[in-house]
Amino acid sequence: MPFWSFEQEKLLKDMIKENRPIEEIAGHFHRSLEATKLKIRRLGLAVPESNKATYVTTTPKLEPVKAQELPSILEALQRLWGATLRLKGTDVTPAEVRK
Repeated sequence: MPFWSFEQEKLLKDMIKENRPIEEIAGHFHRSLEATKLKIRRLGLAVPESNKATYVTTTPKLEPVKAQELPSILEALQRLWGATLRLKGTDVTPAEVRK
């Protein structure tokens, strides 16, 4: 279905007003989630919430690095240059280059 008919657009708007989940709306029109979201945005409407469960991560929150712990620009460039020279060595294998 390449185009949305006027009737489909009206029904889409009605389903959004009824707070139907995006998966239900996309399934009703036999369209992908992305195609349905794109049409909703083009109509100037807010995309409804998903009814899928949200995932909770057990990874701890990363703390920002303090500026004192970062290398200076000169140190960073020296490390980069050293790595570049090392990769030019004849004893470096292709596997090491990919790493």
